[in-house]
Amino acid sequence: MAIIKLYNDLGGLEGSAESFTESQLRSAFQWADSELSLADEPSTKTFYERYNSIIYELFDFILNRDPSDGTYSLSSYALQLCRLLKDTLFHEIKSTRLVTLFRLMDEQLDNSERFIGWANEELDATIHSINGQIEQAEMNIRHEVRQLQGYSGQSNEDYEAHLRNTENKLRDLYKQTQQLLDAFTSTAGIEYKLKFLKNTFSDDEILQKLADKSLLFIRESHKKLRSQRALLDRAQPRVQALFKNLDAARFDRLSGQFLTYLLNPDRNVTPASGHPELPPDVPAKWLLSSPLKLKYLPNRTSRIFPPVRIPAPQVAPDPEAEKEFLLQAEVQLRLQQRTDFWLTELIQQVQQNKSVAFEPFATAIIQNEAPDEVYSILAFLLGRVLNETVPRQGWSVHSHTQEPPLVINHTSFALWPLHFSHQ
Repeated sequence: MAIIKLYNDLGGLEGSAESFTESQLRSAFQWADSELSLADEPSTKTFYERYNSIIYELFDFILNRDPSDGTYSLSSYALQLCRLLKDTLFHEIKSTRLVTLFRLMDEQLDNSERFIGWANEELDATIHSINGQIEQAEMNIRHEVRQLQGYSGQSNEDYEAHLRNTENKLRDLYKQTQQLLDAFTSTAGIEYKLKFLKNTFSDDEILQKLADKSLLFIRESHKKLRSQRALLDRAQPRVQALFKNLDAARFDRLSGQFLTYLLNPDRNVTPASGHPELPPDVPAKWLLSSPLKLKYLPNRTSRIFPPVRIPAPQVAPDPEAEKEFLLQAEVQLRLQQRTDFWLTELIQQVQQNKSVAFEPFATAIIQNEAPDEVYSILAFLLGRVLNETVPRQGWSVHSHTQEPPLVINHTSFALWPLHFSHQ
């Protein structure tokens, strides 16, 4: 506690060259003693001797001393520890920070070696910082929820102000939590790339470990934020119920005071003004109003002349548009059926042979399908294989970019050689 206070009082000690005197260090110890109620406890050692013993122990990791002028400074380890604590407790986590992290992670995943280098240097520190701040946000939420219970204010006005303050803080925390959750919308593609790298480089133990750590971080952080939002959702009805109870209690109190005043026999009921005598805080103008004017409201349950029904507008059918729509639907249905056929064929071949090169398979599709439909069928097929079959059935995908691509006749695209395998 003394070291943290010293770090904070000296402006955060942004540079390791910042120094302080022994007097400042002992003052920080005295403050910590008073906070822990140790200043008055009996001890076999004097405070001076005890502080000397503490300073001697702190030389191992926390303190440095310059023998030339007798000043002290914090070690690099102590500075790092204090900065981490300050960052965790006092810096709000920003959704932009998560977005930046996921963008950087996504950029590294295009190359396995680049991802390993980035993850070894940055991943642990980033995960620790963000996890710490997410936990701090949860502590703030639970603290504000506890503020809704057991408050003993001096008056109803104090309680209402306390309740308003808690409501505003919960609203800000909900907005912050929702922004953080929105940042996770980009993680679906990252999770797919991580799984793809794991399947492609299944023999690389370092990559497997870093990919698993990244996946666990994304899933656990997302889970914690969803839990925080659920806690805030449960707190909102509680706040509204407390406001209703407060309004009901205020109404009962004012009603009771007013009735007690009216039933008081000592009250002057015939003042000289001719108006009823009211409590000092009730303005007399509240009782003055214009006479009630009654208006004749006709019975509209029956009408002499019922309203004329307005027919709905009729849209003339367009045979050409209907024909075009049916043709497009038929084309899409045929493409889907042919994609399902080839996907079934590919799955059967992989299950039988354990490994299938996609080049001869694509050549078979080109030879058996209409030229103007080859591109769509291949694109749909690859999309379904990579997004559905590979992650669900545990396939491995290997691309050989060093080999020449397969050029599709009558089209403007080419395919890199791919191999699908399944153990």
